[in-house]
Amino acid sequence: MSLPELSTPIRLYWDITPLPEVPVDHVRICGEIISLKILSLDLIASGSDVLPDSCFEIIEQCRTAHLPVTLTLSPEALTEGVRLRLAAAPPKELLFQLNDTADLPTALPSEIAGISFAVTERNWRQLPELFRFALEQGCKRLVLPMQRLYAGKKAFHLTRSQQEELKATLATVPRNPAMRITVHDPFLWRGIFPETPFPEGRCQAANTMLSIDQNGIVYPCPTMPVPLGDLKKESLRDIARGSAKKELRAQLLRLPAECSLCGEAEACKGGCRGRGERIAGSWEGIDPACR
Repeated sequence: MSLPELSTPIRLYWDITPLPEVPVDHVRICGEIISLKILSLDLIASGSDVLPDSCFEIIEQCRTAHLPVTLTLSPEALTEGVRLRLAAAPPKELLFQLNDTADLPTALPSEIAGISFAVTERNWRQLPELFRFALEQGCKRLVLPMQRLYAGKKAFHLTRSQQEELKATLATVPRNPAMRITVHDPFLWRGIFPETPFPEGRCQAANTMLSIDQNGIVYPCPTMPVPLGDLKKESLRDIARGSAKKELRAQLLRLPAECSLCGEAEACKGGCRGRGERIAGSWEGIDPACR
């Protein structure tokens, strides 16, 4: 299923930590997000054991505006003081960010809905263990988030054989039908849900979604580090409706040249376009996970 082309996004991913040396006005940016009528905000404050005060201000501002917020934070950040402040102004959903099953808690705190687990070359074989833990804990949510390729980080993908290995190992793990699972990578999805087509179809970067990094730079998505604008210099509305976004979106609607003779092109729609561009150095490059 390919979603329609939108004039402004409906979902926004915002990494607010670690805090940069040059401050970003989180409260002003939040007001711009609300005025743009974003339907859901994924607020990521992981990688730090301290939540900035602005995080609570963002949540309260969004709660007043009836904008649902999913907050992802490091387990170390959930101190007693943070728990009290979040209880007074709770986000719609609270997730722990984990990168290794060795860090899984004995039990999830009652306010934690589930886990966000960034899949990497080092930890992807831990997914069966993660799924077992989620089943035992009665997790409501499991998120395998998009790779953050800001600041030149290396792109990761599962090969075809690794996708098949994951499919085989996960086939032996029972699933909790009540748990909602979000997988943004179309080929990681193939290893987890081999019988179900990827729900979003074509890459939705700069269409249904945008992302903001810690420095206030706006991107099409976290895995596509092509800057569309700087919130320290221009408004989110201008960026979301600007020519850079429109031109990029037009490019993404064209399949990479390498996909032209592929029999699966209509099904995968070019895969993860950000990963393909990062590795190939061109929008004509194929997502290597497809090979």
